[in-house]
Amino acid sequence: MKKKATPAQLRALAKGRKKRAANLRRKRKRKRPKKMTKRRRINYGITGGSGDVNPQYYHGTLRLKATDTITEASYQLPVPRLPIGGRSTVLEILRIYWLCLPFKDCLAGNKRKFQHISFSTIPQGEVTLATFNEPNVFCQMRLYQEGAFTGGGSFSYSYDGLMSYDLTDGAGHGFLIGTDKIFVQCDSDDQTPEITTFNFKILYRFKSITLQEYIGIVQGQQ
Repeated sequence: MKKKATPAQLRALAKGRKKRAANLRRKRKRKRPKKMTKRRRINYGITGGSGDVNPQYYHGTLRLKATDTITEASYQLPVPRLPIGGRSTVLEILRIYWLCLPFKDCLAGNKRKFQHISFSTIPQGEVTLATFNEPNVFCQMRLYQEGAFTGGGSFSYSYDGLMSYDLTDGAGHGFLIGTDKIFVQCDSDDQTPEITTFNFKILYRFKSITLQEYIGIVQGQQ
């Protein structure tokens, strides 16, 4: 007859089973693939954001004071100036759209016509047209028409549609504006009296940057 196991033997057997089970669990745990660590989001300073990825439109209309006369207007930007947690909100411009208007036909002689619009962070005045090499001009578009009328015939063309100006880099970051206003300057040459209104739309979103970065942007744009 088999001898009945004593309580001490039963305890030793149970202890051995627990030990073998623990070793088996450790082996299985070692074989499991390690979880991939999450990539840390890197904040690249000036293009670091508040998480806003949904752009909005800002619309503006500027009417020339007279036909073929340089005219400038200021536009208040919809940016809240309330620093939160040591950061400030600025406007990030992604793209600017400008609705061009038809040119009138060329008349006698060789004549050049143009339409001009420029965007700046400081006033450019109404005496001379702003040039693109101005440090505060961040966008400028100009459309020309040139033709001639002779006894043998004439040449003319007209463009009526949208022109766009992309201010983003290769990574999708736009141009940051730290000022409260932008200034738009428009002009035309040899246009009909009806063509005196310029319409534009700005595609923008908000960005949150540090106060130090904000101060640097404002100093550079004023």
